[in-house]
Amino acid sequence: NVVIDFQNSRVVDMSALDALDKLNQKYMAQGKNLSVKNLSNESIRLIKNAGTMIEIHLENNSTSISKETE
Repeated sequence: NVVIDFQNSRVVDMSALDALDKLNQKYMAQGKNLSVKNLSNESIRLIKNAGTMIEIHLENNSTSISKETE
């Protein structure tokens, strides 16, 4: 598992979401999970508003990001 700590940073726009999505795809291709922790409420709201681009799962003050599959 790979964890990114956002304690001193934020996700502020679609380019940040795109970067997280690309990282997630790379790690998934290697059979690894990408998790982020300490996201601000604003960052979580932006990710949720992105719809099907990124899905988050809140677990123990961490957020797992994975490409939503249909």
